[in-house]
Amino acid sequence: REWAAPAQLNSVGIEFAHFIHYRMTVWMQHYPERARNEIMGNTGTRPAIHKSTKFSWKLASCAKMGNAYRHLDTGTKRFGDMIRMKVGGAENSDPATWSEDQIQQSVIMAVMKMTGFRPEILRTFFKSWANLPLEACYPSTVEELDILTRYLRCLQNQETRPTLFHAKFQTQGFRWIEYFASFTNARLNSVVSKIMHAKTWGTAVLALQNLPGVGAYSAAQSLCDIFMGVWQQKRGLFHNHADVVDSMANDTGIGPGPIYSLQKIFPDIENKDNALKILRESIDNAFQEEGLEFPYLKDQNGQTLHLSCVDLEHSLCYFHRYLVSKESLGENGIERLYEKFNEPRFKDVVPLPSIKQLESVTSNSVDAWCDKRYKRFVGK
Repeated sequence: REWAAPAQLNSVGIEFAHFIHYRMTVWMQHYPERARNEIMGNTGTRPAIHKSTKFSWKLASCAKMGNAYRHLDTGTKRFGDMIRMKVGGAENSDPATWSEDQIQQSVIMAVMKMTGFRPEILRTFFKSWANLPLEACYPSTVEELDILTRYLRCLQNQETRPTLFHAKFQTQGFRWIEYFASFTNARLNSVVSKIMHAKTWGTAVLALQNLPGVGAYSAAQSLCDIFMGVWQQKRGLFHNHADVVDSMANDTGIGPGPIYSLQKIFPDIENKDNALKILRESIDNAFQEEGLEFPYLKDQNGQTLHLSCVDLEHSLCYFHRYLVSKESLGENGIERLYEKFNEPRFKDVVPLPSIKQLESVTSNSVDAWCDKRYKRFVGK
């Protein structure tokens, strides 16, 4: 069945529109210089942080949730710096001058980040990494992967071992022992070549999935770290740069969190790739109908940068966490959480958590969770 863009999003879709509008106004408050340069111009003024009764802004104000554009993600930008440092020797290393071997190394690091390995554990047995920032402590060569594989084999049968993986990470497990065995230079060379010669973003994502253990979501996010973090969206990674960038409007890998959100917004559409495209076609109208003046970024020519499928997939991931937290906390829990985060003694000491840290908090556990968090940070 062919689905046209709906005339109006359902209530969850409208909630999503208010949610990402809020995220963007918060970003503008946090980065006023960039907001003036990239959105408002010299005569513009920053909008107030968006608060609407059509979504739980009180819950949103108690967590960090990034912004509406994928390439603005601070974690991606920071990881890009770390890859340039480890692979290129300095954070300001120009990847446009890199060899294919160095590009291969950046791919390995990006994939390794998505495996869920804890870098603080990895650094303990790669002694040469002692002076590297923690975020840079991921293998980047086949030789380092071989060392890691031998280490995992030694640990596999031990009764007591360090916690190797981040909790609840979707790809954790000793099955990576088998996967790493297939990460040969020949296979990696083939994957890198396919990425560089891709004509669309989706083709590049599929190319990265030729590595064992790398699914659609991990491939898409790894590629975002490489292209948006390392290359900062500049030319050099893709031979067909303009075609790939244009294709991002309608093309990306979709993870389980965004799929959950799309099921709530479009319960009757089974194909979530289609649902994501329909959302992209509908979101601008939703802003207008809701009276939301969305602060779009501008490109180098001053043209509006509309939200792409890559951008929306990223926001839908955070929206999933928001929906789960909202249901878990309930109205009373959200109100209590908001009160706690606005107590002077609390907010001056306790940093905002990531929204995913609130998913398991309930109305009955808010006070205990906040007290534990306060005790954690009060002595620092």
